Amino acid sequence: VSANPMDFVERLEELIHAFSSPETKIITAGLDDKLNTNLSVPVKDEIVLAIQELLVNMNKYSGASQVVLRFIFQENELEIRYRDNGVGLSGDKKDGIGIRNTESRIAAINGHFIFGNHGSGGVQALIKVPLT
Repeated sequence: VSANPMDFVERLEELIHAFSSPETKIITAGLDDKLNTNLSVPVKDEIVLAIQELLVNMNKYSGASQVVLRFIFQENELEIRYRDNGVGLSGDKKDGIGIRNTESRIAAINGHFIFGNHGSGGVQALIKVPLT
């Protein structure tokens, strides 16, 4: 069920808050009202599900103490950058069903999803979706 489009930033804030804890700090940048107006409701719904999948994986597998989520408006797309300082991915976690589903969902809204380890340990992901 799609929420009211004006509730998008609140939905993201609630989701992020649900995964924040004394052991895991989630830092956000660019999470502001521009997100409410420049994206269609289906795109917003898919973004929420994609971020939820990343946070569920972080919570289950990574042991991260810090997560950074950046929302960056480019000329014609929104870029969401995720990075954590957890243990990173082992071979069998890189291709889990949740990540495959997220790739498919983002592709279905003409976006791109890139997921993997970063050089200093932990996981990084990049989501790019067109502005509407």
